[in-house]
Amino acid sequence: MKRWLALSVAALLLAACVPGLAVNDGPSFGSVEIEDDPYAIYVQYSIDTAPYVGPDGRQIWGLYGRQARQAPNRVFFVQWWTSYRADRWKFYTSANSLGGQALEVRQVDREVVSCSGPGCQYREGINIYIPEQDLVAAASSQFSFQIAARDGTRTQVSVPGFVISQLLSAMQIPAGSPASSPKADAGQPALGAVRG
Repeated sequence: MKRWLALSVAALLLAACVPGLAVNDGPSFGSVEIEDDPYAIYVQYSIDTAPYVGPDGRQIWGLYGRQARQAPNRVFFVQWWTSYRADRWKFYTSANSLGGQALEVRQVDREVVSCSGPGCQYREGINIYIPEQDLVAAASSQFSFQIAARDGTRTQVSVPGFVISQLLSAMQIPAGSPASSPKADAGQPALGAVRG
């Protein structure tokens, strides 16, 4: 998984730094990947986007589900990355679902990629945790949320229902059914926050 992360971030950075490099103008999706490391406390399921141009820079994100091996806990989150040129950090630190529910956000990484010419090239990655019952309920439509930065920048992300359904199916969770495990926040500390 670390190899995938390195390749994805490299592609995102390359796309952000090389003028004219083809990048999608909206997210496109791969298939469900399953990481079943027998030494990990969870099995991880993910569907990732290809790099695309968002309103404030190049972006890539993925929907993740982690199923604990020893307990019924499941955790769902979107891992979101952006790369942008600016005079200073944007500091993406909060997210709200459609309707205003605050979602837990944890920083994954923040890095200055380069500083040449005006401004610098920055890269930020965060995890946005989604309550299981909200994700399951959104499988027939979509789950939308807005990420906010300290500088006032706001970015909207919508996870399509078909992507949610694919992930839930791989995890053997019926789409549209009531959540059968505790809320996602009950298992987050035990299941970890950073991909790897």
